[in-house]
Parts: sequence; structure tokens; C-alpha cells
Amino acid sequence: MKSLFYTILIIGAVFLGYDYFLAPPGQKIVFKSLNPPPQKKSAVAAVPAPEVKPVVPEIVPEPVKPVMTEAPKPPPVVETKPVTASS
Repeated sequence: MKSLFYTILIIGAVFLGYDYFLAPPGQKIVFKSLNPPPQKKSAVAAVPAPEVKPVVPEIVPEPVKPVMTEAPKPPPVVETKPVTASS
């Protein structure tokens, strides 16, 4: 019996949550005070305002300047002496 009570309680809470938050206006069952009064449909449909696109200045990247590089220096020359066997 306790599980039946909890099941009915959970289902009721879910229904009330749906009715309060997700039900479309005019179709609420419990929270009828949240339903807005019906509005008269006008014969003239509202014309949407034309879109105004903001003017964005075109960004032109600067040309790439060549980088001055020096030629690689050769490694220093090291003189080697022959190894002599000494006994």
C-alpha cells in the first residue's frame, strides 16, 4: 500500500510540474491563473522590421616582410695531431 501511495504521489508531482512549467498557455489545467487572456487576432499582420546589417570595416592584412637571415657560419676548424704510440 505504501508503494502505491508513493507511485501516485510521484505521478501527481510530475503532472503538476508539467502543468506549471511545460503546458502551453491556454491549456493549463490546474494553474489556470497562468493562462493569459485570449488576444484578438488583427486583420493586418505585423510586418517584420528589415534586418540591419552592421557595417564592418574590411581588415586587410599587412604584407609579410621578408626576414633577413645570415648565412650559417661554418664550424670552427680544429687541427688534430696524429696519435703516436709511445712505449
